[in-house]
Amino acid sequence: MIIDNKIKFPNIKTYEDCYFYSVILPLAKTVVQNNDETYYYRNHNTSITSRKNKNNNNDNLKAFEAIYLFYKHNNLLGKFYLPYRILGYRSKIVQNYKSYRTDFLDMINRLNLDIKEIKKDTKLRLLLESQNRFIYGIKKFFNKLT
Repeated sequence: MIIDNKIKFPNIKTYEDCYFYSVILPLAKTVVQNNDETYYYRNHNTSITSRKNKNNNNDNLKAFEAIYLFYKHNNLLGKFYLPYRILGYRSKIVQNYKSYRTDFLDMINRLNLDIKEIKKDTKLRLLLESQNRFIYGIKKFFNKLT
């Protein structure tokens, strides 16, 4: 299935698993769930997923865009949900919130994404509406209280 559909990982260091599952599952004829514990994940302070990325590479935006383009190329848009949730992952740890938000908005415009669909996710709605990380954090805090 991977070779037949010419699935290649995008040039990113993180979120490659989100990309892979988002493109492979819509193509699968059968999906089987195994509840056995067969995968053990070790996390440590120096791992790529536990530290802030000083290069601000926005791999989650790149992964989402690659997924979107794959869905578009394979006529999957509208048939399967886009994984909007990954767009909000870095917003809480990115060092330059303003730059991240600009890249996020640029991608939305470039791909002509539906803002109403994006705003269904609370974290993404806050990201769209918050000019800086402080306001984002305050809005996120008060959303948890209501």
